Amino acid sequence: MGAALLSLGGVLLSLYLYLYKIGLVTTLACGEGGGCDTVQFSQYARFLGLEVPLIGVLGYAGLLAAGLAGLQPRWADARWPSTLLLALAAGGVLFTAWLKYLEF
Repeated sequence: MGAALLSLGGVLLSLYLYLYKIGLVTTLACGEGGGCDTVQFSQYARFLGLEVPLIGVLGYAGLLAAGLAGLQPRWADARWPSTLLLALAAGGVLFTAWLKYLEF
């Protein structure tokens, strides 16, 4: 349940950033020091032809689907929802680590 809830938060946050990126949201709430526009419009804001926030939406949606699948009684004894959740989460961590490396 926790993975599904956290994934839902990730979907919503990534969707907000993507909607800002494509111009459907006009202001971006940013912490102290700003820099959000610098990140959103940098050369690294696209990966393999996709906007990074859209990759986040898709990745978190996959995590949400895997988390919800693991909660279904018919798959209570199946290993694949947990394995899929782990694989998607590991991929997300590696992608985030690569983006942080580029930031430094």
